Amino acid sequence: MTFLVYLCAAVAAAALGTRGWSVDPHEPNRRALLAVAWLIALGWAGFALSLLDGAQELRSLYTVCLGLLPFATVGLCDRILPRPAGTGASGAALRVAGLSGALVALATCVHLAGWAGAEDVSPAEIAAGALALLGAGALLYRLWDAHEASPGRVARARLRYLLAFTALALAFTYVEQIARVWWGVPPVDALGPVDRTVALQGAVPPFSVLFTGLTLYLLHHTVASRRLLDLHELFSRLATLATLAAFLTALEVLAVVWSGARLLFPAHAAFQSFLVGLGFIAAYDPLRDVIGRSTSRLMNRRGTQLTHAIAALRADLPSGLAPDAWVAHLLDGLNGSGRVPVCSIYLWDPKGDGYVCAGWRGPSGAAPLARVAARPFADAFIEGEPYTLRHRVARRQEVDATSREVLSLLDAMHADLTLPFVVNGVVMGWIHLQDEPWSDGYSDEELRQLAKLARVASAGLASIRALQAAAERDRLAALGQMAAGLAHEIRNPLAGIKGAAQVLEAEDLEDEAQEMLGVVVREVDRLNLVVTQFLDYARPFVLQRAPDHVNAVATSALVLLRAQGVPASVRVEEHLAGDLPNIALDRDRLLQVLLNLLQNALQAMPSGGVLTVTTRAAMQRGGQPAVEIAVADTGVGIPPEDVPRLFIPFWTTKDGGTGLGLAISQRIVSAHDGEMDVQSSPGVGSTFIVRLPISARDAVTAPA
Repeated sequence: MTFLVYLCAAVAAAALGTRGWSVDPHEPNRRALLAVAWLIALGWAGFALSLLDGAQELRSLYTVCLGLLPFATVGLCDRILPRPAGTGASGAALRVAGLSGALVALATCVHLAGWAGAEDVSPAEIAAGALALLGAGALLYRLWDAHEASPGRVARARLRYLLAFTALALAFTYVEQIARVWWGVPPVDALGPVDRTVALQGAVPPFSVLFTGLTLYLLHHTVASRRLLDLHELFSRLATLATLAAFLTALEVLAVVWSGARLLFPAHAAFQSFLVGLGFIAAYDPLRDVIGRSTSRLMNRRGTQLTHAIAALRADLPSGLAPDAWVAHLLDGLNGSGRVPVCSIYLWDPKGDGYVCAGWRGPSGAAPLARVAARPFADAFIEGEPYTLRHRVARRQEVDATSREVLSLLDAMHADLTLPFVVNGVVMGWIHLQDEPWSDGYSDEELRQLAKLARVASAGLASIRALQAAAERDRLAALGQMAAGLAHEIRNPLAGIKGAAQVLEAEDLEDEAQEMLGVVVREVDRLNLVVTQFLDYARPFVLQRAPDHVNAVATSALVLLRAQGVPASVRVEEHLAGDLPNIALDRDRLLQVLLNLLQNALQAMPSGGVLTVTTRAAMQRGGQPAVEIAVADTGVGIPPEDVPRLFIPFWTTKDGGTGLGLAISQRIVSAHDGEMDVQSSPGVGSTFIVRLPISARDAVTAPA
């Protein structure tokens, strides 16, 4: 059994180190962790094999690895833990650990030369152990220095745990060695394999394996996420496992005591052990749940409260509420758990270029940013990241300018963790969570539960958006019916007024009267145009989509524009990308949009200029691939305060304009699931951008 304990622990240590290294083989921290893990694995494997008959020399591998381990661990700590001023990888602790490791290797060579095959501990091995103690002291000194150099109370508390585990691992290692020396090794030639391994292990069970494994586990989490594992969660799990193991041990001991026939009738003892194992397996799941909940309440009360809050939200998070009520329900549930002191939700604003804060909870001084641009913050979610952790971004910002920008946004939004709302690859928004001051990060289990909640919330948000879209369609349908009746009631009197004015124009009237009749006719025509455009805006319409190329539509729009007449002072330029795919679109409707934008551009350049039409591949704000059409002019530009009102129906700055052209254009683009943006500077010019999404059904090649 002792042989298997060491061998299994060696495999687990090697697997943990290799797994951490394989995530990023070029990262120095992970390579240093790999070295530490493999030294532990080789040492344990060497000791396990040395317990077998005829393999005593492999105990030297254990001794060498034990001597080199402090050196490797100090090097790892120098990379991942705080360093006091004036120390570093070449500090005194590293030099002492390195020197002790070299001397241990030398003493081991002496042992192999003079005492090879000896079952008792040799003087050279005793010297090697004493020298290894120097390296162990250097390691503990380095950890204490890191504890003293830590900037915060939480970090110091975590390092105290790491220091305690390391000290216990070293203490039990030396206690086991001293026990072997003190009591000696009994004759093992006549012993069976199991009794032999126990005798060679010594009087003290291998507690060092447990604490060394825990130390390696903590170091692995520190390297993987730049934080020590949330020890409340770890202790809760250990307490659950220890309680279950104690229960099983008690059952086995009871079976042994109860079975007095173990030696007389081994089959009876085996059968009783089978019954004990069967009963334990049957009771394992309910016992684990009960014990797990009890230990979590005792050792991880805040984490348990968050788990319960997440479970409640996932069970009853409404999808039929208004967005404000949905946001409030989600924020209240998380903030009310006591584990999330500050949280906020950002949702995509279809009327602007970014995400707006839809609600937040926290102290009065923790108000987040009101609006955030889509990029670069949403880039990671577009690429499929399940969440963003602040400490990971902080680690990357040392070499990545984009990460520095994302980190500043996280700080401004009081976020340690961000979970996105993603539907069909489109980022609809996200939720920010701040960590509590006593903790240095959400645990892995909390992250898993929160990620599940984010997926449920994404589905609920999609349902809310779908209901809103249906309500908008119903509203427009009702508006269209009302507009049709209103247009009929207005057009008939307008036709009568225009007819009467035209009859009067044929009469021999004074010039002033003729001029007034002309005004009447022109105003009637203008009102008729307003009614017609209002019908176009309000009446529901169905797109007649077919695969087409935006370059062909743009070229047709320019041909029509030239046919209507382009001033000689205006130069028209085309920059049409040739690698764009066909997309499903309504050619006539899109042509209407482009003609409106082109005519607006000409009107914005009364003194002449350059009108440019550009097509290119792009991305929509939510991250979906798109085709972009840009119409740019070098005209008078638009004042910044007027830009947000451009798409409001009946709002216009042009004499004789109806204020419906851009509103209708935006509605057509929205019906294509596209986006419309404006970039303008007074005195420089304006650019109107139309983005149309590329769906999976669209063709991938342009027409010949």
